[in-house]
Amino acid sequence: MALSPQQKAAMAHKAMQEGRFDDARPLLDDLRRLAPNDGTVRLMSAYLARAQGRVDDAIAEFANACRLKPQDAFIQATYASYLQQLGRHDDAIKYFDMALKNQPNMIDAVIDRALIIARHKDRGLGISILNDVIKQHPQNVRAMFNLAIYLKEDGDLNAAKTWALHILSLQADHFKAAILLAQIAFDKGEDAADLFQNAAKIWLGQHEKQMPDTAPIISQQPEYGSIILSHATAKIRQGDVDGGINMVDNILDKDPDWADGHFLRSQILWQMDKGEEALSSYIHALEKNPMHIGLWGDYINSAGRILGYEQAAEIGERALQKFAASDEESRRLLHIEIAKAQSELGQYDAAISIFEQYAPHQNANHQLAFLRALTLAQQYDRADKIADNLIAWGQGAHAWPYKSIIWRMTSNPKAAWLERDGELAVAQDLPFDDGELQILGEYLRDIHYFKVQPFNQSLRGGTQTDANSLLLNAPPIQKLKAKLDDAVRHYIDQLPAFDAAHPLLGQARDHFRYTGSWSVLLSPHGFHVNHIHSQGQISSAFYVDLPASINGDSGQDGWLCVGEPAQEFKTNLTPLKMIEPKAGRLALFPSWMWHGTRPFADGTRLTVAFDIGLYK
Repeated sequence: MALSPQQKAAMAHKAMQEGRFDDARPLLDDLRRLAPNDGTVRLMSAYLARAQGRVDDAIAEFANACRLKPQDAFIQATYASYLQQLGRHDDAIKYFDMALKNQPNMIDAVIDRALIIARHKDRGLGISILNDVIKQHPQNVRAMFNLAIYLKEDGDLNAAKTWALHILSLQADHFKAAILLAQIAFDKGEDAADLFQNAAKIWLGQHEKQMPDTAPIISQQPEYGSIILSHATAKIRQGDVDGGINMVDNILDKDPDWADGHFLRSQILWQMDKGEEALSSYIHALEKNPMHIGLWGDYINSAGRILGYEQAAEIGERALQKFAASDEESRRLLHIEIAKAQSELGQYDAAISIFEQYAPHQNANHQLAFLRALTLAQQYDRADKIADNLIAWGQGAHAWPYKSIIWRMTSNPKAAWLERDGELAVAQDLPFDDGELQILGEYLRDIHYFKVQPFNQSLRGGTQTDANSLLLNAPPIQKLKAKLDDAVRHYIDQLPAFDAAHPLLGQARDHFRYTGSWSVLLSPHGFHVNHIHSQGQISSAFYVDLPASINGDSGQDGWLCVGEPAQEFKTNLTPLKMIEPKAGRLALFPSWMWHGTRPFADGTRLTVAFDIGLYK
């Protein structure tokens, strides 16, 4: 007896609920043939495609569902949220606008739209919308919390703290506000251990009835996991590295599936010069659960940085054998990780073939990896098209560096428009005397407690501080920040005329914020490989202390080179600008411009670096 459409729909729904996506797909294929104009069927098809990672199919089916149900605000808002996840911010705002036109009282949609605007379009406007929501709905703690997050990001820690305390006065068990309060104390350099413990207590109080025993499964409770990670990081910041690692190890012993814990552990152990031991928790966890696809992906990724890409590819192939009879999504993710390693090894044909095979399923991160592979292979025409797609999706911070290589290598006149022949990279000598720089240098050296560089950063031979160093509530840091504020403002005011299409000159110039800051202490023969920054529009290097080996008699040893692509691209392009280091000198340049440093002979080089975000 043939199944009715209602029975097929029910079976498909049940299969999706149980994670049996391959079983649901043929049922929904049949339903679309039987009822091509049924908006509910199209919505279910969109959910399935999203779950399976079929991005293009999900977009098409969500659009169909919205077309067939033009008054359904829920579908429009759901699609908007998915577009937001994909980085397609303009399209997301468009569908949120549709949803709010149909149902203006969808406060969560108003907030979600404001968050996109504040994050990616107009910081001031997004924050203004959040303030309006709070005025109209004075008990809406979600709007308050997100406002507090943005204030913290903008460096106004006192205002963020005020909102966090206000939220807790309205809702004493708001653990996210409790975490925020602890993070603010941590960012200021204050003892935050008790505050993190309080946040953990609040979370446990809310969830103890849902847990089978007193030990939460961290891998299934990411919010609680973030508290543990922050608490462990606070211990490490205070110099108790063993205490922080032990806190993470104790959780991993009970819950080996905790991916964030593995990454923090591997990063800390690597920076404490423990070598391959940094990967040991991944190995032990995968022995216990060899079918955990997320851990395999993280293990392969970290192994590429620590062991080299050849071993990373081998690990990926071993994992693929274990998943030979598994679901298509797991095999796809492993193939992508293998392709990433192959592209770094120069095995371009093999890598590109994998990316082509899975092109319909690729999210922005996979598209970026495909772009990198094509650029490494010097297939510039194809790479240019993917870069354009990523820019259209709001991923320009990652794509513009590749446009720079593509245009310069193909003699495209747009390269001069983008790079301005290096004129966007400038140096300013700030008003510091030797005594001030010495005090600053002594403070900074005291907070360099790691032994080697992070495995996922650009420096080679040296150490880097964690967190956001310019937020530390220490007199030398605050004096530095005040002078940096003036210098950054001067740089912005002196930029060439506004150009809407340009990734820097097209940005608003009303306000700026520090999106990240850190200190680097390079050892003898240390340097930075050429790299870019994706967390701002303007990047920097402020020179605090230089070795005697960096001087006019040593050529360009230790100099900053801007506009020279990373060596692995084999472009033979020369820097567009060379900046000589000098104590008290600040170099500023667009974040998407490739930059690195030349090695130097003896002594140590101490700098502070930061990224700047521009907004209205």
